[in-house]
Amino acid sequence: MSANTKGIGCALTSGLVPCPLTLFVVVAALSRGVPEAGHVFAGSALVGIALKFGVVVLAAMAGGRTVVHYVSSTCGAFRHLSRLLDAVAGVLIVIFASRDLLQY
Repeated sequence: MSANTKGIGCALTSGLVPCPLTLFVVVAALSRGVPEAGHVFAGSALVGIALKFGVVVLAAMAGGRTVVHYVSSTCGAFRHLSRLLDAVAGVLIVIFASRDLLQY
């Protein structure tokens, strides 16, 4: 199975899981006798989420090209920055974990 097929399968599977807020609003609208309100809410949420994901994907595609171009031109500096960020993240994880463990 290719990576693209796995991504599409993941998107379709996660799209099948209903949003708890949407379910609540639709059930509340049905119980009050205005199913149209629930459908309008669910439809507007669907459109909003689709637009948000579309913008994020386009930004990631455009940003990805920019990052690849920048990294290829400054490979040495990027390698050092990457190692520094890994070290900082590791130190922060140890600090937060130690703090949580010492509280108990």
